Amino acid sequence: MLKTPGGKSRASQYFIGGAAALMILLLWLSVPLFLNSISFAANSKNASNPPL
Repeated sequence: MLKTPGGKSRASQYFIGGAAALMILLLWLSVPLFLNSISFAANSKNASNPPL
């Protein structure tokens, strides 16, 4: 294993790594849903008001 400077305990390293992994996972799941809802809103506006 690599020794980290600062002498952090293994438990704190696992906690920080787990929190970072959880944030990445939530972003990975929420970004496609967010983009899909934006495109759905844009499509629904265009469907109700077709261009002339």
